[in-house]
Amino acid sequence: MATVGSLLFTRLTTFAGLSAVGARVYPVRAKQGAAAPYVVYLTAGSAGRESKMAADTRIERPRIQVDVVSKSFDEIELLGQGVKDALNRWETSAGVPQIETTFFLGERDDWDAERGPDDLLRRILEFQLVVRTA
Repeated sequence: MATVGSLLFTRLTTFAGLSAVGARVYPVRAKQGAAAPYVVYLTAGSAGRESKMAADTRIERPRIQVDVVSKSFDEIELLGQGVKDALNRWETSAGVPQIETTFFLGERDDWDAERGPDDLLRRILEFQLVVRTA
């Protein structure tokens, strides 16, 4: 059975605009010593499940965060745009869960100062998914 995480992983690893990342896409946190550039995705919160009157609609609206990490600002800009192109208005046509649509919410830049002289730059992107769970 598919999960939202497995659908995200497949989308991010197969989207042409992210070919520089290849399979370096990680849930929650990158592997120790991962070579940049890479992408990390995680759940950033949820608006819960929609209800109408006494019925449960089986629609959830999780927010996800996708971090693009690189040593180059130009590269995080390019890959950040690739993530937006891959996920904004993305939908899956069948299956459970089914991604009905995805909305881009915003982005910001940061850096990973824990790496010392090899500081990595980070573009943080947030999306709202609309997911049918049954």
